[in-house]
This record gives sequence, structure tokens and C-alpha cells, in this order.
Amino acid sequence: MQTSSLRTVDVHIGGDVHQIIVSGVPEVPGDSPAEKREYLRQNDGLRCLLLDEPRGAHPSHFANLVVAPAHPKAEAGFVIMEYMGYPLFSGSNSMSVAIALLEEGTVPLRDGKRPIVLESPGGLVEMTANCKDGKVISVSYKPDSTAYVALKDQAIDVPGHGSVRFDLVWSGCFYCVIDGPSHGFEMTRGEEDAMGAFGYDFMRAASRAVRFDHVELGDQGRSDFVLMVAPPEKRASGVWERIVSPVVFPRSVSRCPSGTGTTAAMAQMVEQGIMHEGDRLISRSCWGTRFEGHCYTVKPYADTTGCRIEVTGEGWIVARKELVVDFDDPLTPGEGLQEILRPCG
Repeated sequence: MQTSSLRTVDVHIGGDVHQIIVSGVPEVPGDSPAEKREYLRQNDGLRCLLLDEPRGAHPSHFANLVVAPAHPKAEAGFVIMEYMGYPLFSGSNSMSVAIALLEEGTVPLRDGKRPIVLESPGGLVEMTANCKDGKVISVSYKPDSTAYVALKDQAIDVPGHGSVRFDLVWSGCFYCVIDGPSHGFEMTRGEEDAMGAFGYDFMRAASRAVRFDHVELGDQGRSDFVLMVAPPEKRASGVWERIVSPVVFPRSVSRCPSGTGTTAAMAQMVEQGIMHEGDRLISRSCWGTRFEGHCYTVKPYADTTGCRIEVTGEGWIVARKELVVDFDDPLTPGEGLQEILRPCG
């Protein structure tokens, strides 16, 4: 019998659980997190092990592998694994990795505001952890990416739903941003399944009708993300609140507002002239959990307006686990896993 084991620290942010692999996986081939991501995409067993049954299969579970960074400013690198595949960047995953590394002592934790720089496959993530008594109270991050509206006020026909209008927004990934109430959604927790099904139907139609071209990065293939939004409500001068509900391929609904989802909602508001430099957005998920976004830069970008957004959220360690992988188990994904894990028996 061949077995291997790996250790994870599980962090929940707004109801979404992120499994951070902190040991047990030898260094993945590649000179950077981006190259390591490509290796893992070609050898997909680790993602399947963590997210598929019998160890995973919950739609709001994510996984991250801590790897060596390439950039000298970064204290650690990481590769994101989700049901849809291997995104270049994710705000909530970045936050969860920072919390795990700090509270585990992998990266030194000290009280007060502690800067930390991580390297995702999509680039550097500048973060600030607010720490007290050995606990990360909150985490803020600034992605190395400009958010902008790539396509405005588009419409496609979606079978079973008719014509659906949307904006295509880049916020570290492409979101098709759709007004939820106009399609009968009150944006509540009880609508998770219905919003997931709607988002999946839209993604299938959009994959045939929309080009997902970034002005600098080029063709991004397809979009695996839909953002259902409610109209923003003004709470004070320069402060807005908005319900956002990210739908991730195939049809899972994030329980937190997500960092990239919050950013996409704000970029849309900037393009619409509602939000300005210095303004803030309290984004709430259908579960009622919240992030806060700060629009700290607005400037011309290509032929449109770009913005930079800092997002702040909270997270908690909910488990420290050792996963035992038995390669004789018929439900252990063999292909693409033995290349990654080093058997210990």
C-alpha cells in the first residue's frame, strides 16, 4: 500500500471555506507561481483530491497550494484551485492564504498593521493584516491589476430566460455583471440554487456569444463567473452599500461577496459615474456577510476608465487537518496525483 499525507489549514471567509495546503506537497516544478499553476493544470489530481468527493464536493470550498515565490518582494506564493479550474487571482483566496500563513507562524505575526506581499499566478498581491493577540482581525489587499468595464450594456438571448443584459467587467478575472432584481431575484440566501442555475445557463450562452478579450492580456477564453447585483444604495457621503452574489462555474454561489466580485461591482459604478475616487462600497452577499472596498485610484485606461480597488474582509481558521491519501483507494484520483505527491510508504 502506498500512502501520502498532507496538512491543510482551513479558513472560512464569509461562509466560503478555503483549504490552504501548508505541507506534504513537494515543490511543484516551475520557476514562478504562474508556471507552477500550468504544471498543476496539466496534472490535475491534487485539485480533484481536495474538491471532489469523498473529501470535498461542497460548492463553496476552495483550495490553495502554498509555493515558493519568484518575485523578491513576495514572502510566499500560492496557486488557487477551484471547481472551475485554476484562476489567476482571487481576493478571498488571497486573504485566506495570508491568514493561514500568519496564524500558523509561517510568516511572522505581530500586533498592529502588518504588511505582507504574496505572489499569485496573476501577479503580486500587496496586503495589510490587522493583527491582535495572535489573531488576524482583518485583511486588506491591493491586486496588481486595473479593473475596468470591457463591454457595456450588452444583451444575449439565454434559453429559458429571454434577453439578458449585462456589463463585462475585468476585476482580476472577467465577470458578466447582471442586475438580479430585473430577473426576479431578491438576492437572498434562499435563492442560491436558482441564482446558480440562472448563472450556469447564462455562462453557456455567453461562451458562444461573447469574446472575453483583455486589453493587455488578450483572449481569456471563456468566463466562468457571473455577478448578480442589486442596485447600490447610498449610506453616507462617498459610502455605498450593495448586495452582490458571485456565481462560479458550474453553478456554485459564493457565500461571501468575494474580492473580485466587490471590485467588479465598484468598477461598474465608476463607469456609470456613480462612484468616484476615494469612495467606498460595503458589499454584502446573499448570506449577509460583508467586504468593504475602497476606490483609491480612478484614471483613464485604454479607451475607457480604469480603477484600483482595495478590499478588506475578515476570516477565521476553522480546522487544521491531516489528509491521508491512500493510492490503493479507488476513489483517490490516480492520474495527475502521484506526479505531485511523494508517497511515504
